[in-house]
Amino acid sequence: MTAIVVLLESPSIIVSLILLHWLRMRKNSSKELGNGSTSMNFRSLLNPHIIKESLFGKSILLLTGSLAIGYIVGENGVPIIKPLFIDLYQSVLVIFLLGMGLMAGERLSEVKKFGWKLIGLAIVFPLFFGMIGILIGKLVELSLGGILLMGVLAASSSYIAAPAAIKSAIPNANPSIYLGLSLGITFPFKLTIGLPLYFEMAKFIY
Repeated sequence: MTAIVVLLESPSIIVSLILLHWLRMRKNSSKELGNGSTSMNFRSLLNPHIIKESLFGKSILLLTGSLAIGYIVGENGVPIIKPLFIDLYQSVLVIFLLGMGLMAGERLSEVKKFGWKLIGLAIVFPLFFGMIGILIGKLVELSLGGILLMGVLAASSSYIAAPAAIKSAIPNANPSIYLGLSLGITFPFKLTIGLPLYFEMAKFIY
């Protein structure tokens, strides 16, 4: 399940960059034609720049690279990395979440400027995709815990790799949106309401 977290990052970035490219093409086409009609095809969306940013961005390379190294080294490498990556993990995670929480908290007011629709999006989408994840977990015959985790992962928004990639690939993107919603709305919602709800869903479908 930890590996799935890594494997979900790159496709999500690919989808976001393809959507951005599509919106730009649609906007340019609308200006040229003057009537909003477009003549785009799927191949035009598979821009080499999009593929490069999605597969070889720094954050993605760190995630996939560490996954590959862990697979190659196996359990023999655990004693070497244990003092830094296992023993200190909880402490570093707390500091990281506090820092990101402060950053998101400072920008929550900016999120409100864009209306309650965005806040609703940050709550409804996790519920919808969480249910899809639970159904997939059932289809592949995971355990109850596996089904729950699949739902949690499907309902998650990226807090590390995707924001870093978006910041690099789309400099003019408003961080108050992608950080404020993911860390300020989706994350606390998932911890307080989402997890118990996904657990009940998982138990029901299991």
